[in-house]
Amino acid sequence: MSNDPDAKSPLSFHRMDSRSHRSEVRELWIELQSRSTTSFFLSWGWISVWLDTLPESAKVDFVLARKDGEPYCCFFLGVRKGLRHWFFYKTRAYLNETGNEELDDLTIEYNMVLGATEELVWSELLASRLFHDIEEMYCNNITDNTFAQLSGECEVFENRSSHLPSYFVDLKKIRESGKSHLAFLSSNKRHQIQKSLSYYEGADSIEIREAENVEEALASMDQLSKLHQARWNKKGVSGSFANRYFQSFHKKLIERRFLDGEIQILEFSNAKGAIGYLYNFVQGKDVFFYQSGFEFESGQGNVARPGIVCHHLAIEYNLAKGKNIYNFLGGDSQYKRSLSTDKDKLHSILVVRNNFKWKIEKALLALKKALKK
Repeated sequence: MSNDPDAKSPLSFHRMDSRSHRSEVRELWIELQSRSTTSFFLSWGWISVWLDTLPESAKVDFVLARKDGEPYCCFFLGVRKGLRHWFFYKTRAYLNETGNEELDDLTIEYNMVLGATEELVWSELLASRLFHDIEEMYCNNITDNTFAQLSGECEVFENRSSHLPSYFVDLKKIRESGKSHLAFLSSNKRHQIQKSLSYYEGADSIEIREAENVEEALASMDQLSKLHQARWNKKGVSGSFANRYFQSFHKKLIERRFLDGEIQILEFSNAKGAIGYLYNFVQGKDVFFYQSGFEFESGQGNVARPGIVCHHLAIEYNLAKGKNIYNFLGGDSQYKRSLSTDKDKLHSILVVRNNFKWKIEKALLALKKALKK
């Protein structure tokens, strides 16, 4: 463990290897998680599986801030070195990710620093001796609060950012209204859903079956992945489950976290067979849709819409179970917009150390852009 005594922040910062200090990392993460409002992606359930399944080649540090000697906030820092923009050799850091595209295909969302962060001074942290090796820091899919902290004025850094909507259904609002999910949708979307339900001979003819144990969950995931791959391969895209790390991570996640009630896998079927599968995460009264696989029948055109049907029924299903949120997570897909009642934002930001190397790189990038005109 190392501490930077020269940091100007009233907080003391520590950075350690996440593997060699695993028991300490676990204790600190669970303690700070208990004080935080976070998404499932920052729960110890997700994080522990992530740490255990990462290959040895992935360098991930654990960063802790203490205030008056007590744990205050923490996060993971993936560190990678390599060339960027032709010949600039740089050390890059990633908030709660590795920086390896194949490993980060898991796509953490509602990313943030765990714990109390209102006094965390990012500029001082990143400018401290503790982070002298970091030249760029990537923070993907972060929350509004973390983005506000990172995008503030900073003397030694510059930043670039992008934004992504995250749509969700406020089940509590629907429940309190005494209405159904359909009542909160546009007339066109209601018509589409009703037409699609008629194709399947009505909602009453569709059985919704939730996996009840690990074996059933893994069997449903196997079917989901086959349908998912078939759909994307037909479009000439590899599909998420072509990634072996992605597969192994979620198999381990289901094996470890299903019995804790954190995994929801729904199968939708009628007399003709399976219609589709949804793989969701559950955190308290919030449900996060993560992955899907649907049976697209040849010649059905835009009549059946198995994806729309399954999501609508899953929303009604979780409404009946007393859940408060059905979150579609990040993405501006039309089906997410049309089925949701509300939205928030996820932000991604690249923070770059404003040194001589960056000034040269920026000038060359500007020149390249000018030559393209």
